Amino acid sequence: MSARVQMNAYITPAVSQGFKAHYDTHDVFVVQVHARNAGRICKSSYDLPLKSQPYDESLPEPEPDQEFDLNCGDVLYMPRGTIHWARSNNSTSAHVTIGVHPVLYSQVISDAIAGFSPETSASGRHCRSDLPPRTICKARWPRHSLACLAACRQSCRRRR
Repeated sequence: MSARVQMNAYITPAVSQGFKAHYDTHDVFVVQVHARNAGRICKSSYDLPLKSQPYDESLPEPEPDQEFDLNCGDVLYMPRGTIHWARSNNSTSAHVTIGVHPVLYSQVISDAIAGFSPETSASGRHCRSDLPPRTICKARWPRHSLACLAACRQSCRRRR
């Protein structure tokens, strides 16, 4: 598996704050490349937020759990969902962020299902048919359901 990566460069004037407190929905590495930033971080109420769960910027600025200085050459890693904000000190500051967008189990499963077409599958007829009554209650899979799952698995293997 691979992950999508993005890089952004930020220049912050002396004694200024670039962004309000927020979290990202991807992991972030911050590389301080010029001067110094005073950073603040705290935990989020969302555990591992998704793209569909952006930070509510209307909330008041939270109390930081940790405050620190990022000096030129320092690197900070923040898992997705870490609330953070920074302020430059007495000189213009520059940092680069490297965002690593995660590959989620839910997305892999969703992509596999989206890539499986019952219309064109060799076992497509089985996958288009109704489940027999009480299938779920019996806690076992009828033979044609297993064939449908096998065809789906085969389709996913071909996509690799």
